[in-house]
Amino acid sequence: MFYFSSYEGNHIEQTSVVTSPLVPVDQREWPNLTTQHQAFVKVDNQLTSTHSVAARYRIDRNMQKGNGIGGNNTHDRGSDSLTRDQDGVVNDTLVLSNHSLNEFRFQASQRYNNIDPFTYVPVGTPAISRPSAISARP
Repeated sequence: MFYFSSYEGNHIEQTSVVTSPLVPVDQREWPNLTTQHQAFVKVDNQLTSTHSVAARYRIDRNMQKGNGIGGNNTHDRGSDSLTRDQDGVVNDTLVLSNHSLNEFRFQASQRYNNIDPFTYVPVGTPAISRPSAISARP
């Protein structure tokens, strides 16, 4: 039996500076935090000399706070975002003879992505809706 696992983490704290002269000096610096996590697990097992199974799982999670603020982009242009990617694989291999092999493999993955601008929008700010449509003319 073989097994392996790993973890990586990253935490970055930065300050975004708004350079627009229209913004008061005391409102020009905003925290910009980024956290990233990645975990991986893999297991292989040789059940018999002709039969083996393997499985692996991976997850990546990235969180950004205060994304989009800085330069001419003021506080109300900011957003928080969360992205999470997951995938897993299961593999079953059976050697039937010198000339034939049976293999079953299943893989699944998922992506979650959420962007939340409402933390940075001032209370009472109207929402802007820009509906669009494509029309075909004969």
